[in-house]
Amino acid sequence: QELKLQKCIDEFPSEISLSEYLRGICARAFVEYKKIVIMDDLYADLSIDEKGSSKLLTYWLAKKLNVTLIYITS
Repeated sequence: QELKLQKCIDEFPSEISLSEYLRGICARAFVEYKKIVIMDDLYADLSIDEKGSSKLLTYWLAKKLNVTLIYITS
């Protein structure tokens, strides 16, 4: 819900956007409780606007779940 993926539940992978696909990958990282999540520049292929909003959503999700997020960029 936090990552705005509700509409993707009934969609096939070929029917969702790259942004939704990558947010789905991110959501899977938070499904099980972990103290630390490491992400390797997950949103590198997105536009500047999508990248910023997706990173912000990921940050707030990690903060809400009290998870340390290590985000590696190039």
